[in-house]
Amino acid sequence: GVDRGVIGLATSVDGRRWRYERIVLDEPFHLSYPNVFKWKEEYYLVPESVAVKSVRLYKATHFPDGWQFVKPIIADRALVDSTVLTRQGLLWLFSSSPDNQNLYLFYADQPEGPWREHPGSPIVRGNARDARPAGNILDTGERLIRFSQDSRAIGEKYGKAVRGFEIMTLTREEYRERPLEDNPLLKGSGEGWNAIGMHQISAWPVSRGRWIAAVDGKRRSGQYIFCLGKTIFRVP
Repeated sequence: GVDRGVIGLATSVDGRRWRYERIVLDEPFHLSYPNVFKWKEEYYLVPESVAVKSVRLYKATHFPDGWQFVKPIIADRALVDSTVLTRQGLLWLFSSSPDNQNLYLFYADQPEGPWREHPGSPIVRGNARDARPAGNILDTGERLIRFSQDSRAIGEKYGKAVRGFEIMTLTREEYRERPLEDNPLLKGSGEGWNAIGMHQISAWPVSRGRWIAAVDGKRRSGQYIFCLGKTIFRVP
């Protein structure tokens, strides 16, 4: 074992039964929140690397188990849970401050950059309920849904619930979003594997209007200890 986060790989043919394969990315510093995206037939990875105060870009040499470091795309800045969205020929990067209070937005014409900070950034300011990303941006083709960790709880490092926001405007000059009516979308159930909290969701389409989602749960104080395989839900 190691005393820092590394990125591992598990595979499944049905989304229910999973097989651990191996560690695919290991650095001398902590890594977490592996955000994978595709750009022009190539796969890229942006993990959290706040330990070295930069946002680092990796490119797949052999997807999904071979990754090569490309460059720091944002240097000398502590940011957490960076989440990349590709939309209308641009790349957008959402990333929060380590204190969970502010959400920053950047954009670029290619993964290697240069990455420019949006003129409206931070797009969430002084709000630990809504700022920190909680998974990939869900693109239904008609709507964009951003997820956040509710990180207001005193004494807790991570959020206890997941909230959703519909992105209404996303341009180089303007950003606007509105909260979904069904917030929070995920929260602690009071018992079992997610008794006291949920703080991540990763969703992707399986058919029109329906999505498969990987979520996590927390059953006692400390780290989130379960990643749960599969749930089907309708986009609010």
